[in-house]
Amino acid sequence: MKKNYSNKLSKRLGQYGSLAVALTGLSEANSQVIYTDVNPDYSGSLGSSYAIDFDNDGVDDIILQNSVSSSQSYYFSSFIRALYANPQGDNEVLGSGSGGFTYPYALNSGNMISSNADGVFFNNSNTNSLNWNYGFSYFGYTYSVNDGNWVGVTDKYLGVKFDISGETHYGWVRLDVNEDSSFIVKDFAYEATPNTGILAGDQGEDISCAAPTALTVDNVTENTVTFSWTASPDETDGYDWALFAEGANIDTDTPITTGSVGTGMLNATVEGLDPETAYDIYVQTKCTSETSSDWEGPQTFTTETIPCAAPTALTVDTITENSVTFSWTASPDETDGYDWAVFAEGANIDTDTPIATGSVGTGMLNATVEGLDPETAYDIYVQTKCTSETSSDWEGPQTFTTETIPCAAPTALTVDTITENSVTFSWTASPDETDGYDWAVFAEGANIDTDTPIATGSVGTGMLNATVEGLDPETTYDIYVQTMCTSETSSDWEGPQTFTTDNLSTRNFESLDDLSLYPNPVSSILTIESKNSITAIEIYNLLGQKVYQVQVNKINPELDMSLLEKGTYFIKVYKNKICKNFKIIKE
Repeated sequence: MKKNYSNKLSKRLGQYGSLAVALTGLSEANSQVIYTDVNPDYSGSLGSSYAIDFDNDGVDDIILQNSVSSSQSYYFSSFIRALYANPQGDNEVLGSGSGGFTYPYALNSGNMISSNADGVFFNNSNTNSLNWNYGFSYFGYTYSVNDGNWVGVTDKYLGVKFDISGETHYGWVRLDVNEDSSFIVKDFAYEATPNTGILAGDQGEDISCAAPTALTVDNVTENTVTFSWTASPDETDGYDWALFAEGANIDTDTPITTGSVGTGMLNATVEGLDPETAYDIYVQTKCTSETSSDWEGPQTFTTETIPCAAPTALTVDTITENSVTFSWTASPDETDGYDWAVFAEGANIDTDTPIATGSVGTGMLNATVEGLDPETAYDIYVQTKCTSETSSDWEGPQTFTTETIPCAAPTALTVDTITENSVTFSWTASPDETDGYDWAVFAEGANIDTDTPIATGSVGTGMLNATVEGLDPETTYDIYVQTMCTSETSSDWEGPQTFTTDNLSTRNFESLDDLSLYPNPVSSILTIESKNSITAIEIYNLLGQKVYQVQVNKINPELDMSLLEKGTYFIKVYKNKICKNFKIIKE
């Protein structure tokens, strides 16, 4: 019969009433039995020992010792297995003996252990044999004998007399002992009142200690709970409470927090809990300083959600090629600013990685994100930071697309000089050019998006003309030019400008090598002298802007330059499709 009290598993306080007066050997009507349950039971094998400290003062009162010995020769072998009760110091065990050997009694439940008990208390060290098993074999003849009071017994009690601070106390140890002297220790107890006997097996009377009832959760917030209960009639020292994660095992798991309230208190409050979290709460009665009731509970509850409204009216305000500025309407629950996140359009906010994240401080209602890609669609989200640990749901997505990088194509693509196997061409500058121009020559009528060019090339920043060689005579081509606005961005193609390469006779006939202009610098009239008829004249400033154009059909035309501002200009002189460039200075 093993008993325990709630969380006081090792000790039991027992109170005798009027029955104690009638028991022989009990010197006082009120006695105290201190009980210890060996849990789990101790199983002693051959050669092992077990020390018992009745009063838990760190000093062993008695040691149970299993002794094993054997010998072997050619004709003879023997063995001895014995279980001894070895009292320490002046302590003694109850039994009988003769010839220097003592045999402790195997007492039954209810037998008296006191100064008036039947038998004698001995302290004979290793001669206190509970079970003595001897045997030998000689020329094939085997002999074995068991002796003592503890041969193959179950639930028998060893009576003990021992000293505490110079005063005599009586106790018992409950054992099972097998014929081979292996043993099991189950429990033990002693009488705490000096010189007072104890009955074998007496564990003391159960102290009444009723648990509280009607455990109720009264108020729950995001991080607190207040709970109450109905009083136990046995409470003398207040109540203990313990808080566990929902579903935890109260006997094996560690509580999240514990506490106590004083005598007569019937409620408690726990703070510092996590929002939106389920807990189990328990309460027990403290009937004495050492005795508590069973736990009442669990009472399960879930903490509230912290109010945290998301911002509203998320709006994209300004978009450029690589940035966005956005704003929102404030949340009434904001205390720590706002978080934002930018995702690729259509991304899953719960599983995908954001392209950019950031935060703004308390009261801020806008943000700017830079470093985005041009012509790209994004989703933007914003959430409220209600505390340092709590945030609202995300507001969004608000989808936007970044602008295209401005990149104007060149203009006025013109074929200037044609030979039988080359062409020189020029164009007016793009205001967005930062990295020069690309050009491409295709067969006439080719698809620039799908067909392969015959020739391609580039010119550097500020260059406004190019020459292509290696062409076939009397062949028609399309030429295109585009602006390089950045190292990665180009304009649309300007073109096509179609031309046909010459044969040798045509080139000589239409040559403009004899062409000249004077005076240079010029203030008013500029004369163009040529052996062949001039068909058109164009004038450009240094920005590539055309400032003058005229169609003529003269050999030596004159131009009035007086209306032009002072500076440097470029003049293109045409004879049909042949063009020659000049630089002049206007005074």
